[in-house]
Amino acid sequence: MKTILIIPIIILCAVISIISCNNSSKKIPFFSKKEIPYKSDTILILNLEFKETKLLKPIMDKVTSFYHLPVILKSSQLPQYAYYKPRNRYRADSILNFLERYNKNHFRFIAALTSKDISHTNTQKKVKDYGIIGLGSTNNKGCISSSFKLKKNVTEAKFLERLQKVTLHEIGHNHGLTKVPGHHCSSAYPCFMKDAKGKLTTIDNWPMDLCKDCRDEIGLKR
Repeated sequence: MKTILIIPIIILCAVISIISCNNSSKKIPFFSKKEIPYKSDTILILNLEFKETKLLKPIMDKVTSFYHLPVILKSSQLPQYAYYKPRNRYRADSILNFLERYNKNHFRFIAALTSKDISHTNTQKKVKDYGIIGLGSTNNKGCISSSFKLKKNVTEAKFLERLQKVTLHEIGHNHGLTKVPGHHCSSAYPCFMKDAKGKLTTIDNWPMDLCKDCRDEIGLKR
């Protein structure tokens, strides 16, 4: 009698294991060698429910021309565990953890774009859920840029410019910029690695360029 009961339990466990693996593979895709021609030299631009798809190409072109690295485009869904229901937005720090798992060292960086509102815990202001435009990790987990706050009352050209600057800024953090307190440029010269402090006017005043100090720090040539 015990033997008869054990066999169905073993079969049930096997089925659950297979289903679990299938669900996991859907969330964190496997990339074949053909899909990663440059591997560690490539920046992956990841569309995480980014609705302004016609802006993807000019953003990708700007990233390639500025950082001198090839880019490829993929799409995925935002991880549901990053969703913060009380404010109807997504936690950027949880998204970075998702990107780290998604990457598995296949790409130099993953720069994700979304149209959803994002937030993180601001320890300086002691705010648990602080709305932000972007977040980038200096330990190469990846970066996320949100168009949610960038598109209000501006032309499409200005909207694109803001997105390009924010994307370049967050990738700058992935490059290791900067190691000063607050992880922002402290140079006296104009630079898009300056702290925007959540102000769109500051982003509008950023040049589409790094200062000499930041360029030298990562060895980026013109």
